[in-house]
Amino acid sequence: LPDTETVVPPQLPEEDRELSETPGLELSRRQRLVNWLTNEQNGRFAQAAVNRVWQQLFGRGLVEPVDDLRPGNEAICPELLELLSRDFAASKFDLRRLLRALVLSDAYQLSSAASTEDTSQSLCFARMNMKYFTADQLYDCIAVATSSEANPTSNPQNAGLARTENSSREAFIRQFRVAPGSRTDYQAGVPQVLTLMHGGVVHGATDLASSGLLKSLGAPFFSDDQRLDTLFLATLSRSPKQAEREKLLAYIAEATNAQQRQTRLGDVLWALLNSAEFTFIH
Repeated sequence: LPDTETVVPPQLPEEDRELSETPGLELSRRQRLVNWLTNEQNGRFAQAAVNRVWQQLFGRGLVEPVDDLRPGNEAICPELLELLSRDFAASKFDLRRLLRALVLSDAYQLSSAASTEDTSQSLCFARMNMKYFTADQLYDCIAVATSSEANPTSNPQNAGLARTENSSREAFIRQFRVAPGSRTDYQAGVPQVLTLMHGGVVHGATDLASSGLLKSLGAPFFSDDQRLDTLFLATLSRSPKQAEREKLLAYIAEATNAQQRQTRLGDVLWALLNSAEFTFIH
């Protein structure tokens, strides 16, 4: 205690015994703390874990703010939180099992699209909340979508996915990393937007010399229609809508030779990578 000689020994919540550190007689303080935290009877630990995983997948937690689990802050669906928490504890805190259950649920597979603007739908998970990519997710998605060769490794097929000793990835993550908070609130600003528009990562991903995707589309047996479909499927996981197809095919058709066509395909790829649809999980 401050200004006294009284030493307060460590003690687990709701237990009377002190956490003594007697060698050879019992577990260490840290081991006892972990055992207490992960005990099946400690429902708060399972609820906190489930709530955080739910927020990562759905954009909002069953309890918001996600770290404010107290009696006065009830979950949006208490029965669901209790059911998931009990199952999570019974499975010995199997995260893989929990994630599988959530991503296979009807709620997770809902679209974010809605015919009317009704905030209660997103609050009650009646439609998917749009979530922005984390910094590492965004970088990896750009690398995978474009088969970027900006960071060659011993395995060229995984060049863009090098996660260690990859200075380009590390610099990108440092610039795009944001403070923990709501996944549904876009927190990036002008510097990040300009980096996506003019930075080296997107430039390398859309440059004819380094983009594996654009190189593959130069094959003569592809039609412009197929090239456009490939770009959309690689970046947005869907085919272009009719209006998008007509406008972009007309733009590509203005090319007078193969080199110009590849450049225009690079322009289309750049536009897709800089679209909100690519940056958000929806």
